[in-house]
Amino acid sequence: MNKKDFCVTTKYTLLEVMNVIEKIRERGVVVLNENGKVCGVLTLGDIIHALVEGKTIYASIEKLTKPSFIYLNEIDCQKAFAIFQQKNISLIPVIDENNYLIDVITPRDAMRSQN
Repeated sequence: MNKKDFCVTTKYTLLEVMNVIEKIRERGVVVLNENGKVCGVLTLGDIIHALVEGKTIYASIEKLTKPSFIYLNEIDCQKAFAIFQQKNISLIPVIDENNYLIDVITPRDAMRSQN
C-alpha cells in the first residue's frame, strides 16, 4: 500500500478519518500538519474516545493528535516487530530528521519480515 494512503491532515474531521481508515482497512492513520510533516497518529481507539467524550463526527482532529508517538527513523521491520510486541499500537510511521514521512510499517508488514 502507498504511504500516502495512510495520511490525513489536521484539517480532517473524525468522519473523514473514519472513511480513510475504512478504505485502507487498517486501525489508524498518520496525521500531517500544514507543512506536510508528521505530527502524530490517530487510531480507531482515539476516535472512539473522542466520541465518548462528546465530540461529533464533524469535529476537527487538530486537537486530538498527540505530539508524542512511536516512530522509527529507518525502515526496520525487525525493530518494528519488537515494538508491536511490546506496545499496543496500530502502525509505526518512519520519518526523516525533518519529520517528513518516509514510509509506514503495519503489524502485517512486521509479521511478514519474520518469515
